[in-house]
Order: sequence, then C-alpha cells, then structure tokens
Amino acid sequence: MTGALPAVATTITWAFVFNPKYGYLNAVYTALLGGDGPDWFMQHTLGCLIMIAVWGFGNTMMIFLAGLQEVPKSLVEAATVDGANAWSRYIRITLPLLRRTFALVLILTTIGSFLAFEQFFIMTSGGPRQKTLTVVYKIFVEAFQSFEMGDAAALSMVLLVILLFLSYLQLRLLRDDTRF
Repeated sequence: MTGALPAVATTITWAFVFNPKYGYLNAVYTALLGGDGPDWFMQHTLGCLIMIAVWGFGNTMMIFLAGLQEVPKSLVEAATVDGANAWSRYIRITLPLLRRTFALVLILTTIGSFLAFEQFFIMTSGGPRQKTLTVVYKIFVEAFQSFEMGDAAALSMVLLVILLFLSYLQLRLLRDDTRF
C-alpha cells in the first residue's frame, strides 16, 4: 500500500471511515436506514482490509499506464492497416509487450502482500482472534513485544527465502524470450 499516499495516513483515514460511533459509513447507514449502524470493521474485518488494499491499486494502474505508453504506436498502426481488429491487436501486440510490466506488478504486489504491516498494526493489532495476524506482524510481536530476537530473526530469514523464491519463480515464468 505504499506509493502516492503514506500507508499510515491512509489506514488512519479508513479507520475513521469504519469507526462504529463517528465513522462516515455509519453516518450514511443512519441517514438511509435510521438507527445505529453495525461495527463494520469487527463484523467484516477481512472485507474491510480488502477494501483498503484495493484502494492502493492506483499505484499498480500507474505502472500499467506507463507500460501501455511504451507500446510502439507504429506496431498498432501497422496491425490496423493489415486488418487486425481491436481484440486481435490487444492479444497479439499489447499483451506480449506488457509482459515485463506484468512481471514487475506481480512481483511488487506479491512482496507487498507478504510485507503488509501498517494497516494490521493500526487497525487490528492482529485481532480479532488473530485472524489478521500476518508474517511481518508476527515478526514484530516476536521481536518487540516478546523480546524473542532470535525467533524474529529466524522468521525474517524464512520470509526472505520465500520472497526470493517467489520472485525468482515469477521472473522465470514471465521472462521475455526475445533478445534485442
């Protein structure tokens, strides 16, 4: 969730939106249906966290926009002159040329998903009933609350190996076989 807006500021804003007493979501609920709204975050924790994660996809879209701008217009124009329809141009020209962009986005989002910490720390502290306990949050708990530095270091190294393996695998699967 890094990028244009700091993750902490975004998370605090979303925490205010989901606040059961003063949040915007309950204000809309009360205005439309009357009565007090539910505690959205406690009842729909995973859904709320997914909503927060989707909010951060604007950065991914900016990367794809940059990738689309790198597709040579001459190739698209040549395919149009040759009679290719829009779907054919997209499948045969645009998507193959976005292969490296897809690889970058896949690696960044995978690593970002594993390293998610701020929203879980600020909004849930690993709860309710440790449903939102992530690997990085577990490392934080081991290191700075339980003072088990060795366990935290070991978990960090395991996480590093997993991320290196996944990044390598993704690069191998999405590698570009064309050489310039």
